[in-house]
Amino acid sequence: MKTPFLRKFRIFFSALVFIGFFLVFVDFKNLLPAKYINILLSLQFIPSILKFFDLKTIIAAGFIAVVVLTLLTGRTYCSFLCPLGIGQDIFSRIGGRIRKKFRRYGYKKPFTVVRYSLLVLTIIISLIWGVYMLTLFDPYSIFGRSMTFFIRPAVAVLNNLLEGILAKFDIYFLIHVPVMTYKPLVYIVPALFALLIGGLSLTKGRLYCNMICPIGTLLGLLSKISLLRIRIDEEKCTRCGRCAIGCKSSCIDFLKYDVDVSRCVDCFNCIKTCPDKAISYGIFRL
Repeated sequence: MKTPFLRKFRIFFSALVFIGFFLVFVDFKNLLPAKYINILLSLQFIPSILKFFDLKTIIAAGFIAVVVLTLLTGRTYCSFLCPLGIGQDIFSRIGGRIRKKFRRYGYKKPFTVVRYSLLVLTIIISLIWGVYMLTLFDPYSIFGRSMTFFIRPAVAVLNNLLEGILAKFDIYFLIHVPVMTYKPLVYIVPALFALLIGGLSLTKGRLYCNMICPIGTLLGLLSKISLLRIRIDEEKCTRCGRCAIGCKSSCIDFLKYDVDVSRCVDCFNCIKTCPDKAISYGIFRL
């Protein structure tokens, strides 16, 4: 498939997912039904695994759907369903608007030793001392902490300001909500991760996903045997390098006509940027 539909669909679908999770964290009136929230959480890898082992029921095994999806399509989870990944794409886009050089990624060799060492270390520590290490680097947990400590309080302050103004005109559809008390020590971990991931996203695209995130590394291993993947037609490719420049995962070695599928997050930007229509997404052939 070579049409721009794939990229447009990814942007549309991921926007819906991101808005959905945003509403979950700023739903001050608890208007969202529990079923809606459970559906969203069921497709988050680590929360689904933890819930599965807690309830011991296949109904809670949404992570299996993510595994199957990865085996079929590659790391689409990272661009379509992961709110942290979608947030990184937003920051990456902002970085490109501020300074064009932020959008010029280019091919980078993988941090193989670092990423696999962190994955193994995370698994070992989690098995010995519990899930703290797992939730520390889990993308959904990081997103949740950022929303809880930064976005939700900011929205609450704005809500209360508007509520006070509207009340003067006898308009009461907003309610006054409590704002989280500021405690510096509590904010250290969320702030560090927010600065780290935000900074990397602005300048390096998906580097966090492909160097630090244990879920990204695990899904990257599975994607090596995925059915569908990005392909480069050597006969059509002129090695102009535009695909590599626009690849936020820095995983396209255009000189070798090679795409590192373990790092590719299926954003489909390369299909759009290729002037020779040499890049497609389809069934892998040896």
